[in-house]
Amino acid sequence: MAFQSALRCLENIPVLGHLLAAGYACSDGRTKAERAGLKATMGLVMAPVNLVAEIADEATRKRSKQLDTATLTARPDWMKRHHRKSLRAICLPGAHNAGTFRVSKRLKRAPLVDGWSRCQKVDIYRQLLSGVRFVDVRVMTFGHEVWTCADHVRGVKLEEVLRRVRDFVTDHPSEVVIVHIGAAEEQRSVDWTACHVIVQQLFRDRLIPEHMRDMPIGDIVDQGKNVIISGMNGFSYSWQQIQYRWPNKDSPGEMADHLRTTLTEMALYRPTWLFWYRAECTPSSPMYVRSFGGLPGLVASRYGTEKFDSVEDLALATNYSVLEVLTGLTRIPFNILSIDFVHDFVIERIVRMNETPPAGPGGGGSFRISSIELSGDEYDLDEVFLQPQQQQRQQQSAAVQRQLLNTTTMSNYGAVNTSFDFRGRLPVPPIQVKETTM
Repeated sequence: MAFQSALRCLENIPVLGHLLAAGYACSDGRTKAERAGLKATMGLVMAPVNLVAEIADEATRKRSKQLDTATLTARPDWMKRHHRKSLRAICLPGAHNAGTFRVSKRLKRAPLVDGWSRCQKVDIYRQLLSGVRFVDVRVMTFGHEVWTCADHVRGVKLEEVLRRVRDFVTDHPSEVVIVHIGAAEEQRSVDWTACHVIVQQLFRDRLIPEHMRDMPIGDIVDQGKNVIISGMNGFSYSWQQIQYRWPNKDSPGEMADHLRTTLTEMALYRPTWLFWYRAECTPSSPMYVRSFGGLPGLVASRYGTEKFDSVEDLALATNYSVLEVLTGLTRIPFNILSIDFVHDFVIERIVRMNETPPAGPGGGGSFRISSIELSGDEYDLDEVFLQPQQQQRQQQSAAVQRQLLNTTTMSNYGAVNTSFDFRGRLPVPPIQVKETTM
């Protein structure tokens, strides 16, 4: 860290700063190269002032703990282990602004805009391959085409994102992917009809209707459906019942406090909709100015914002805080947790926590008979008999029979081995299911 601070200070010196900019550019550090070049050029006029200001800023700088960069591990079929659960019983790792892994055009010229617009490092397919199952994209219409974007900066075309999603679910049909398509700004016009055309062309028969949200994932994908679209209001296939919580903080520490508060609230209140927690920090204007350094950075530091070089730098600290909170949990009550610059450690933690049986509807209070041996006896199909383990539990059995009147039974009559789900509000004794041959 001391070495990096020294380099930032030297960027204010003309010629030397330009040499550092060239070195950053060769190592694919585009944002750092822009910053060093601008600071070195400004140094032709005010090098002493900026140098002293940068030294003072770096000397008083407080650094949040950060995760080390890590190679993404392939987890292409992790949902296969949860096919007996519903989507409300698991948590999906998500990628915020997933379409900004490549910034193709600046719509507003500003220094360092690339580093403060890009929210992901790898393309959509590699995000999904690493275990991401929730793709969050912001869109805008530009030149009669729909593009992903971050604020005023254009990313890749929406069609490119959705094609890569289609490629992934084709290669891995056991997986379900949710794509949230939202407008970058409420006042920005989006050609939603064009979005609809792209969605229909790529996913027509793969779209999961919202009324299937409580079905076991295995039963859904067995029907060839494995894509969910949300955010597109006015279209019947777009899921409406996804509730989200956004901290809207620029500090990793404040975001972690908000996350803990939300977890405490979730222990008392379990939403009936899918719940999405956006575990990303929101860069502020003073944070952007402070990243530039020099005298402007020193002035911006007075607003109490922490110093980060880019969204990626901020995300490494934010993801450390997220992982720190998750490490203290045995299970996670969210259905979706999205982050910037998806990190292997966070994805792995979420995937592992899904192994813990969740409580509540679709979780520990339910059980599933995945296959039934056809007996050929005199009972009708789907007839259920309660068999208490002991005679003295006959009265409890009668109470359970009344309770089963409020349970949900699902079956697939197209298969010889019929699947049933019995969900009760209270634990029930073991049951025996008998079927006649079909």
